[in-house]
Amino acid sequence: MKVFITGATSTIGNHLVNLLTLEGKTLHLLVRDINKAAYFNQDNIKLFQGDIDSEEALIQAMSGCTHVFHLAALTSVWQKNPSRYYEVNVGCTLNVLRVAKDLGIKRVVITSSAGGYGPSISSIVTENKVREIGFFNDYECSKVICELKAKEFSIAEELDVVIVSPSRVYGPTLNAEVSSITLLFDQYLNHSWRLIPGDGKEVGNYAYIEDVARGHVLAMHHGKRGESYILGGHNITYNTFFNLIAERSSIHRKMIHAPFFLQNAYAMIELFKARYVSGVAKITPQWLAKGKYHWEVDCSKAINDLGYQVTPLHEAFQNTITFLKQKGNETIH
Repeated sequence: MKVFITGATSTIGNHLVNLLTLEGKTLHLLVRDINKAAYFNQDNIKLFQGDIDSEEALIQAMSGCTHVFHLAALTSVWQKNPSRYYEVNVGCTLNVLRVAKDLGIKRVVITSSAGGYGPSISSIVTENKVREIGFFNDYECSKVICELKAKEFSIAEELDVVIVSPSRVYGPTLNAEVSSITLLFDQYLNHSWRLIPGDGKEVGNYAYIEDVARGHVLAMHHGKRGESYILGGHNITYNTFFNLIAERSSIHRKMIHAPFFLQNAYAMIELFKARYVSGVAKITPQWLAKGKYHWEVDCSKAINDLGYQVTPLHEAFQNTITFLKQKGNETIH
């Protein structure tokens, strides 16, 4: 089996490539810069330089493959031109699907986001949940439109498409940058982080990276055409999140709950800097607003239909902490 992958250099993509390599699959990876992806040096991996907005690059890299994983997306917190989210996350996904159809690809697995279902206002989030509140940002909106368009394409063009939607991903990385959640681990362990958002009682769903990568492979093998699967983990509060890090690392800090108005003031400063100085924001008021809600997720569908497994919470946290310590964090206090 030859497998084509976009977004292979992402956090999830790195783990997915590793799993498929262990299975002996031949991989074609489309990357923006071959030099930055040089760590993919296994004999069964072939690198193609290009972007998903180029039909020519897609055809060249996808030719000869039978299956596709499409992970590439625009995930930045802020874009000067918000239309870029739709150009990349919707338009380029359709590019991938059109080429896949033309080349006779057997199945395409698209990576979406559990955030598209919205917060768990009246009930826990499942694949059947109707969103109860407007979108907080263009990223969320673009991913939902992407799913709808992909399913429409799947029906109209008779292309086998399966969608997976991870929640808040964390855990050891391979060659990619750490996720924003893993960064919280790192900030606590190595940089004396002492802040908990709000009162710390808001619930989020945290998915271990290795589980999510395996979930992609399971979706390729066992997913049903046209179906979506949430790849989640454990529902816990921010208070529990930081208490567990303290417990598993034996590093105990006196934590301070940061009121929303202070968080919002910081987000406003970040937005101002992005617009007029750096072009990059760590957080914006729109993204911050998500933190006022619970985001409880039920991934039973993936467990029952795909054989998805969720690593025990203490084990996943311990693995993440051990990884960060071994990575060379010499300033742990």
